[in-house]
Amino acid sequence: MTRIAPTGSINSPTLAEQISSTSTEGEGAGASTSDTSYLTGADSRLTRPFMVGFNTSTLSVYQVAFSTTLLAFVLALFFKTPPLRTASGLQESAQNKKEAEADAEL
Repeated sequence: MTRIAPTGSINSPTLAEQISSTSTEGEGAGASTSDTSYLTGADSRLTRPFMVGFNTSTLSVYQVAFSTTLLAFVLALFFKTPPLRTASGLQESAQNKKEAEADAEL
């Protein structure tokens, strides 16, 4: 059902009708809040709280992610890297074997 707004234009179904007609059978309580298509034609006075809430929640997620990444980067600057190996595992094994044989001869 469409309504004619006081200005004479045709709007999408009213907010109350759209919310009440949403089915939640078997989908849980969150199904009615995940469909925000009724905000498309709604008055800006109705959509502003949704937009502000979405913006605020998105910003908080990005701020936490940025803070965590920045902390990890700063901590990584202070870590001392271990020295790289100068010989392969086979070479070290052969060297250890030679040292063991030299110790056994003494």
